[in-house]
Amino acid sequence: SANIVFSEAVTYGAGGSAGWTPTLSGGAATWTYSSGNTTGNHTFTINRTVSTGETGTLAYTQPGNGAEDSAAQDLVTFSGTSITNNSAQGGSSTLDDFSNLQAWYKTPIAGATNGNPITSWPDSKNSNNLTASGTAPNYATSIINGYAAVDFASNYLNVGGYGNSTYPYTLVVVAYMTDTSAYRMLLGSSDSGGLNWRTNISTGYLNSDKANVSNIGTGNMAVPNAQFSVLIYVVTSTTYAYYINGTAAGNGSHSETLTAARTFTLGGDASGATYPWGSHIVEVGIYNADKTSDVAAITAAMETKYGL
Repeated sequence: SANIVFSEAVTYGAGGSAGWTPTLSGGAATWTYSSGNTTGNHTFTINRTVSTGETGTLAYTQPGNGAEDSAAQDLVTFSGTSITNNSAQGGSSTLDDFSNLQAWYKTPIAGATNGNPITSWPDSKNSNNLTASGTAPNYATSIINGYAAVDFASNYLNVGGYGNSTYPYTLVVVAYMTDTSAYRMLLGSSDSGGLNWRTNISTGYLNSDKANVSNIGTGNMAVPNAQFSVLIYVVTSTTYAYYINGTAAGNGSHSETLTAARTFTLGGDASGATYPWGSHIVEVGIYNADKTSDVAAITAAMETKYGL
């Protein structure tokens, strides 16, 4: 939320509380009036998390008898007023603080111990728990900034009957890459055309395809090797876009249709040993929405959490 403090009591007239337009460095945002009418302190709800230190400007367009003082004098239209988020709360958000989160895999995992296999990675948002088929990946404690991770050296986890059957959706992954020269599967499917889209590393770049059917597109920015990165993939009905640590890393158009949800695999393709991710994944979030406007804030939140 955001507060605007006036030097006197302000009331909203017949024109209502609209007209406020913030422009923030972390991406698009909208303000919606929440409370404070007839007082000098008005609270507004922001449609996304604003990270600590984000700057920008605030503008107000008088909607006609909108914000006014006790003498019914309208607040004048203005623009370009500088604002900065100095709250310690910003930047410490979680993936669940962003709307439309459909599945969320994070650590620690209850009952998991260092160096031992995990047979399930619970979905902290819904009930799409990932489970091991065959040999399970190992759990590794204190891998990054005190957080544990799952080591997908040669194995994978899956959940049947899962996956978006409608556009748009957004994939967020915090992962470590050890060998960008190899073909590495991040998100896979056990069915031909199954989850509809697979996300992988191909010759060092983020890539996506429709499982065993057609290539969708390859990014234009190499994935950093031997370090953790925040990887974000946004898909709409006609476009796709990649982001690496908040920087645009390629985009394009497509004409692929989605089919029913199938088996979703994480850290490898269907056989587990086929194109394994090869290293650690610490957190995964899947949204059933286009989160382009939140890419900067999500990246900042993950970088703060994991000390990137």
